[in-house]
Amino acid sequence: MVTFNEDIPYAEAMKRGRAQDKALLNMVADNDLEDISDLKSVLKKVQQETNEILQEDKIAGL
Repeated sequence: MVTFNEDIPYAEAMKRGRAQDKALLNMVADNDLEDISDLKSVLKKVQQETNEILQEDKIAGL
């Protein structure tokens, strides 16, 4: 999850936050968040999706 960290530039934090938003919206749209009883697994899934989006954006030159 994106949290305040003075060692991360604002632009990088914004990029991560937008990727995280996109990941969450995709997961909601795909009903991937039906079982939220295990929050650790949900967080891990969100982080994985976010990292995939960031990698795709990097490849696309965004």
